[in-house]
Amino acid sequence: MKHLIQFEFVCLKPVPLYAYLCHYFTLRTEFDISFGIVKDDKQLTHYIIEACALQTELESLADEIAANFLLSVWLVDTEIKRIHNKQFPPWMHLNHYHQRHCFFANIANLFLAIIKANSLESLTCYVLTAMVKLNSQQFNKA
Repeated sequence: MKHLIQFEFVCLKPVPLYAYLCHYFTLRTEFDISFGIVKDDKQLTHYIIEACALQTELESLADEIAANFLLSVWLVDTEIKRIHNKQFPPWMHLNHYHQRHCFFANIANLFLAIIKANSLESLTCYVLTAMVKLNSQQFNKA
């Protein structure tokens, strides 16, 4: 029997790594996964992943989410709950993701690779590359 579970991470400020991870988990083909990123009336950012799968698959997914969602100083609450209906259709996450988090998701992807490499030299190259990209984007807007 499949269950529908919602993982929620509530943050004081946007966390680009969390946006990237929400998108990353939706690329998984063995699960029915969608996500949403919403701001509430208190301006808290909610990162929500919804997954429908068998209990053993959901347990595995929960372990993977726990291992990848690094603690953030902006994280104020987390919740995992069983729900009856999805709040976010599969098409919604792509549109929202590309509109608001594309640049930061690319940076988060590089950051994850650097963490795995454990290389100070790689980190230096990454920071310099990110600064150049950010400056060129700001320059092109002016």
